Amino acid sequence: MKNRKGTALRTIIFIIAIIVIAVFAYFLIKTTKKEPLPDPAIPQLQAEAFVKEKWGDCLPPACTKLEVRTRQTTTGNNVVTAIYSQKSTSVASIKKEGMATYLGGIWTLGKPFETQACLPKHGHAGYGNTPCSTKALPY
Repeated sequence: MKNRKGTALRTIIFIIAIIVIAVFAYFLIKTTKKEPLPDPAIPQLQAEAFVKEKWGDCLPPACTKLEVRTRQTTTGNNVVTAIYSQKSTSVASIKKEGMATYLGGIWTLGKPFETQACLPKHGHAGYGNTPCSTKALPY
């Protein structure tokens, strides 16, 4: 009788030990999973070349200056902003913003979201998607 109780106790302890080890291994594997790395930051020269190629260069006489900025968000995404200063009677500048992605060692530039800033008395202050008025407004 003693022999059976001892064997049963050892079996129960062995099963509990296996369960504890399995739970420990599960949590160890779960917490050491590698998260994907964010895209690297797009180089400034690469962003400038992409903007000119994909979104258009600043061409006189309508455009007087092109400024390209890049920033990386907290999630690792790359935002490219191009500001085209205008020589116009109503539009001060046009801003285009889009995402640059890095896949397989190759950068691509997405379709831009375009807004414009109006000259004083020609519409909204700051950038907006409403067209600027070609005629001076009375305010």
